[in-house]
Amino acid sequence: MSLRRMEHAEDPREKILKETAEWIDTTDVYHNQILLAVYNRAEHALKTESGLFLPQRTASEDEHQGKAALVLKKGPMAFVDEGDIQFHGQNVEVGDWIAIRPSDGWPLKIYDTGCRIIRDVDVRLKITSPDCIY
Repeated sequence: MSLRRMEHAEDPREKILKETAEWIDTTDVYHNQILLAVYNRAEHALKTESGLFLPQRTASEDEHQGKAALVLKKGPMAFVDEGDIQFHGQNVEVGDWIAIRPSDGWPLKIYDTGCRIIRDVDVRLKITSPDCIY
């Protein structure tokens, strides 16, 4: 069992999707951009499954340097092969967890949700859990 696996009272994916549902339908994403909710461990759990508590400063670190994110919405050209850019069938869907390099995204908050907008080519990994990377 990993020391970083977090103890969740509620599934983070469901919580984020529920919190963003009201405004996500009225938000348009353009071109090949992807709107992400950055996973913030402090908003979901501060205790690991092994019983360790994380310091509160983890929240501000995740807000600015978080590498795990949930796909909220994609532009119509995201993951569409065009010219030299070929995805070879790779894609992500709304509700997928991905890993990003924080400097690749444009950080913003939509209401109280920390988000980033990235280009489709800036998706680094598709992951099964936001707790698996740091």
